[in-house]
Amino acid sequence: MCRLYEVTRAGYYAWRTREPSARRLGNERLLKQIEQVHASSGGTYGSPRIQAAFPLAPLPDMSLHQAQLADQSMSREIPEQEWIAAGWVDAERSWQAFGDDELLACDAALAHLEETAFVYYLPAFLIFAVHHCAATWPDPSEALVGSTVFSVTQRGPHNLGRYKRLNPEQRAAVVAFLEFIAENGNHSERPQAEKALKRYWKTDEASKPLIVVP
Repeated sequence: MCRLYEVTRAGYYAWRTREPSARRLGNERLLKQIEQVHASSGGTYGSPRIQAAFPLAPLPDMSLHQAQLADQSMSREIPEQEWIAAGWVDAERSWQAFGDDELLACDAALAHLEETAFVYYLPAFLIFAVHHCAATWPDPSEALVGSTVFSVTQRGPHNLGRYKRLNPEQRAAVVAFLEFIAENGNHSERPQAEKALKRYWKTDEASKPLIVVP
């Protein structure tokens, strides 16, 4: 993941393990409040805008489980049969069909999704992060929330190409998500969200097409 995002392993873990502020001590209380509102809304809190911006079809060529499998390609060769089988796991399944357990099991997928697939599956992870933004270690949700925030705040060439695939409504949904994280995220995620909003997502650069120089 660090190689794809063009950051050092040490830099990523430093970002994830900074000393917590007093805010983090209140995260458990915030989590309970979010869960209560989430339950009372029928499980839609924080997600209507995201759901409206990201269509369920067409399905991308690369599936979520294939992207997770791609994480292993850095250490071994993936047989074609195994790749096809991973695609069949997600056959005819929209991004809304993936529950929390499957998203947690595909915790490396965001880093490996190609551009179209990233846009397609991103809303599932954004909604997951909204619902679990106050999760703390050792809850595995905490790491996936961090990876989701990381995927929309780190503006390397790999991510920039994916961001440029978003339409105006989808960009607005990402902005709303980052505004939520800037207010409710943990000690490391809040400043990253604020910085990304200021330096990219709320600038004219976000709406400009990607220019590839041969």
